[in-house]
Amino acid sequence: MTLFNAMGPKPLAFLAIVFALGVACAQVDRDYDDLPTAGSGGADASGGKGGSQPGGGSGGRSPSGGAAGEIGQGGEGGAAGSAGESGAGGAGGAANGTLTVSLAGDGTGVVSSNVPGINCGTACSSEYELDSEVVLTAKAGAGSTFAGWAGSGCSGTGTCTVRVADKSEVKATFALATAYTLTVTKAGTGAGTVTSTPMGISCGTTCSQTVPSGTMVTLTAAVTGTGSVFSGWSGGGCTGTAACTVAVTMATQVTATFTCTGTTTLNYTGTITSFTVPSCATSLTIDAYGAQGGSAGSANLGGLGARMKGTFAVTGGASLKVLVGGKGPDASDTTQQGGGAGGGGTFVTNAANSPLVVAGGGGGAINNSVGMWFYSGLGGGITTSGLTDCSGTNPGGTAGGGGKTDTNAAYHPGTGGGGLTGNGVNNTVGSYGSYYTPGQAFINGGAGGLPGMCGTDTSCITGRPGGFGGGGAAGYTGGGGGGYSGGGAGHSSTTTMAPTVGCGGGGGSYNGGTAQTNTAGTRAGNGTVIFTW
Repeated sequence: MTLFNAMGPKPLAFLAIVFALGVACAQVDRDYDDLPTAGSGGADASGGKGGSQPGGGSGGRSPSGGAAGEIGQGGEGGAAGSAGESGAGGAGGAANGTLTVSLAGDGTGVVSSNVPGINCGTACSSEYELDSEVVLTAKAGAGSTFAGWAGSGCSGTGTCTVRVADKSEVKATFALATAYTLTVTKAGTGAGTVTSTPMGISCGTTCSQTVPSGTMVTLTAAVTGTGSVFSGWSGGGCTGTAACTVAVTMATQVTATFTCTGTTTLNYTGTITSFTVPSCATSLTIDAYGAQGGSAGSANLGGLGARMKGTFAVTGGASLKVLVGGKGPDASDTTQQGGGAGGGGTFVTNAANSPLVVAGGGGGAINNSVGMWFYSGLGGGITTSGLTDCSGTNPGGTAGGGGKTDTNAAYHPGTGGGGLTGNGVNNTVGSYGSYYTPGQAFINGGAGGLPGMCGTDTSCITGRPGGFGGGGAAGYTGGGGGGYSGGGAGHSSTTTMAPTVGCGGGGGSYNGGTAQTNTAGTRAGNGTVIFTW
């Protein structure tokens, strides 16, 4: 107070004014910063009203500022709150373009895309993101070819890669393919068919197929009936015998060769069997061998069977009867049973028993230490008559008949061989046991001759049966061979044990074919027959 008293009234008035101005300025500054009154923008888009100070209110924070206060007049503080901050806008979506495919040409086909959308055919337009890549693939329909692309930078016949613009257009052209004929020709003596994949050829009956150029056709050959083999392909790039694939780019001919050829061998079974002529065959070669007769010791061999080979005109499917001769059993001692049995003949006839080929079997050998007779049997002959025994006593059969057997009243000699139509002649008599039977005819089943029973004679040794195919049984002497006509049995004396030589004659043979090969006495062991066509 002393200071203010000393200053006097005027200075005090000046200080009061300065103080008032300072307070007012402080109030204005506080209102601007802290209150939603004058100078502060409201929460709505328009700012707060102008402040009450002469400087006017400042704009609000919203995009549009507050209205300026009137100059020179203090505005009242606005009631609106401070401006809210506007949210950030969402990101805008990426723009798309349209890809359209059109089909042209007189052919057919489909265009597809690597991403979903295009399958034209049916769906030929789709939207894709701008500047993305879409790969198009064309596939021609049956009978058509794809000729190429046009538009959006695409060309050629491969795939088409399009970079999508606002409006992308691609044209795919398909053309009708040029057609060519594939023809199959069959050659050779055999029978077979040729079929194709895709289907169209079944030759047989349908031997050609017209297909679009470039078509791949696979041909397969198969034999039909019996007796044929597929020999191979020629033409159209085909070789060998496996399935062949032909690229048909021009008129093409392929030849399939089937050959009627083959061999069947029938060996000894002990029964009459059959052989069916292959369906493709018109000519058949038969190579028949008769069986060997029984041996009598290592040095005295049974007669060897004959070989008869010939070629015949035949009808496919015909049935032939076949009997393969069996070897005659060997001698069992050097006295009472010193003879070997006759070998069986080998027969090939038609169903009515008419012969095509018959190969005679060999006669049985003799090994008799009493009479000192040691002889091999006689081989099968190549004439139709059976051979006489090696003593010249017992003749062989003729014209399909059987060979003769001795009628020794003391001992049982061997028996005669059977022929095509006649059994061996006579049974043995002998003074002990039951008689021995001769070889049986082919038409009667072709069994070998059978030895009799010894009965009560303890010194008796049972003989041996003849080989299947009409071979004569073996006893004191050798049996005759079976064949077209049977061989004569080995001879023995009618009054003593001493045989007169005692070896059996071979059976006769027959050959009704052409291109003959006939050999007497050549086959050891069982007979056989070989068919070739």
